[in-house]
Amino acid sequence: MILNPILSGGGGSGAQTVVGTCTLEDTFGQTQSVPIYQGFPPLDMVAVFNTAYDVEQTNAETAEYINWAALESGDYVFYRGVQDGDRFREKMI
Repeated sequence: MILNPILSGGGGSGAQTVVGTCTLEDTFGQTQSVPIYQGFPPLDMVAVFNTAYDVEQTNAETAEYINWAALESGDYVFYRGVQDGDRFREKMI
């Protein structure tokens, strides 16, 4: 099950601007629209996937894996260089 992604403004910067959406397909084939954020210094066009699985690109040619983080609110995978309409899927480890 995919949970809604979150993006913390961090450092008091407030909410980030949504500039598009990408799609995340879970391990059961269900899809969810995930917002793409701009203005997340120093990174632009960031997508945050709330998933405990690895995430792989299916048609995202410019996206670059940034990091994975385990927080109290869940596990998150970060990608930058994401464009509107890009697709990703969960990958079992």
